[in-house]
Amino acid sequence: MKKKSFALATSVALVSSAFLAACSTTDSGDKSGDTGSSKKSNDQTLNLIEGSDIPTLNPTTSTDSVSFNVLNNTMEGLYRLDDKQQPTPGIAESHTVSDDKLTYTFKLRDAKWSDGTPLTAKDFEYAWKEVLN
Repeated sequence: MKKKSFALATSVALVSSAFLAACSTTDSGDKSGDTGSSKKSNDQTLNLIEGSDIPTLNPTTSTDSVSFNVLNNTMEGLYRLDDKQQPTPGIAESHTVSDDKLTYTFKLRDAKWSDGTPLTAKDFEYAWKEVLN
């Protein structure tokens, strides 16, 4: 009986310490001793943790949830889902559909790749052809 209560107390202590460690604040570089409660940080960093290595970042060959999570957080398509799971424009500002419903024309917003080169319709054409290939 003593072993069970000791194991239970140890488990509660470990879970509590892990919870409290997760609630702690990080050092924002201020060495003056101020906790920063009255100052707002301009740092907009989001740290995400994955349970395993990322198998691929190729959207056409990814089949696992880890890759999908990373791709969803780093890439944007023509449309995205809003908080009500309804499609809203992403890279596309608007679109038109031909009368025969066979041709969709998208107007792209001004977007750039991370290296500064403009995103063009050719990039989307390449991606769709890669998926179909």
